[in-house]
Amino acid sequence: ELVARTDDDYVQIGVSLSTQPKRLARLRAKVESLRHEAPLFDTQRWVRELETTLLLMWEVEAARGGSHASQKGRMHIAMS
Repeated sequence: ELVARTDDDYVQIGVSLSTQPKRLARLRAKVESLRHEAPLFDTQRWVRELETTLLLMWEVEAARGGSHASQKGRMHIAMS
């Protein structure tokens, strides 16, 4: 709805929203309501996943003997 594929689209969307306050208000309300469901704004979940990732990294390093400097391979851990 707000994706601009070109510079002209971007300008047109901006002009449209600036001249249609009811549409702008509807979009703001929609974004606000969806914000509560979006993972991007779920701070508690993000912190839990970061803590889990850091703990996993610690456990792997401890299992390697704690000498990461001597390890040639790199470890990649992805947070979901």
